[in-house]
Amino acid sequence: MKKLAKRITGKEWGMIVLTILFTCFSVYLELEVPTYISQITELLGTSGTQMDALWSPAAKMIGLSLLAFFSSVMVGFFAARVAASYTTHLRRDVFHRVLDFSQTEIKRFSIPSLLTRTTNDITQVQMLFTMGLQVVTRGPIMAIWAIGKILWEIGILALGGPCGCYCECLDDHRSYDSGFS
Repeated sequence: MKKLAKRITGKEWGMIVLTILFTCFSVYLELEVPTYISQITELLGTSGTQMDALWSPAAKMIGLSLLAFFSSVMVGFFAARVAASYTTHLRRDVFHRVLDFSQTEIKRFSIPSLLTRTTNDITQVQMLFTMGLQVVTRGPIMAIWAIGKILWEIGILALGGPCGCYCECLDDHRSYDSGFS
């Protein structure tokens, strides 16, 4: 695997970074959609809610979904470009290496077998890059981002409870003090 990683060019590293950034953007957008769903649910649960009040969160939710779709398309595009570029160089290197074989080495392998092996192996490497950049990177990013978002919400709730109680106590204390004046 280290030998394969050493063959990655600077342009391919740049596209890998872009793929990861678009994946992060897509994950962010997808994790924001439930926020607007909960706003719509709250509005529907409130009596007397007009249809006009639902349009704003619904439009934002649809916009986020479309941006997430565009971002996912860009992830697929860059992942495919990285894989295609990398395997093009790899195929060229394998071809030149096979050309350097001596006659005795060529006689050890049958030409159809050599062709099938190299094509299949390089196609597998191409799929590794494509699927790795699209799926394998997305899972950990999604998990870390979702856990961070949950912890952020819990932290806000944990801080909001004591702060709310403290403010309520101050209000009670002020009204208690004003009663003795």
